[in-house]
Amino acid sequence: MQVRERTPRVTSVTPYEHDLVMRPRPALLRTMTLTIALSAAPLAVALVWVPLPLPLSVLVLAVLLALAVLTTVIVVRFRAASVSVDAGCISVRSVVVRTASVPRSAIDRLVLVTTYGPSIDHPTRELLGFSAEGAHLFRIRGAVWGDAGIARVIQALDVQVTELPKPLSLADFHRRYPASRAWYERRQTVAWAAAVAALLLGAALVTGTAGLLDS
Repeated sequence: MQVRERTPRVTSVTPYEHDLVMRPRPALLRTMTLTIALSAAPLAVALVWVPLPLPLSVLVLAVLLALAVLTTVIVVRFRAASVSVDAGCISVRSVVVRTASVPRSAIDRLVLVTTYGPSIDHPTRELLGFSAEGAHLFRIRGAVWGDAGIARVIQALDVQVTELPKPLSLADFHRRYPASRAWYERRQTVAWAAAVAALLLGAALVTGTAGLLDS
């Protein structure tokens, strides 16, 4: 009697024990959209109920359309945002910052920093990744991913972590880790935003004053 040899059965085993995929805090999207809505509400009321001169009405409408586009972009980016860790790399796809994909072999150490803005009563934790040469690799914000999310990333990466003993103001944080500054935190971006806001406000005042004088 011929005995047929059975092919050994291979059981699929996930080789990575610390795979991680997490999303931003849902409350963040509500806060961002609510802020934009509150900013747009006075403009919408002015456009509908206040008889504005035509140039000023066009300007207000353009600002409202820009805010609507911004809201759409934020919602789309928020749904795609994630932090994922596998055996090969960590990928940080943020809401407003370009995606950073870093090989795990390049991560030498992590630094955990507590920062605060105008008030020290509202601290935020920041997790920074650095290479052996000291190059900045990524930044994960507790305000976006939550403190529990930062703890999960630390556990998944299993790399040496240094926690600063004292909280830093945002100004001190940017001076100490200048490469970790996001594009919207740079002085040039803030200056351009202030200049555009001042230009729009000045145009609105000039146009409104001219309309009142004509009437």
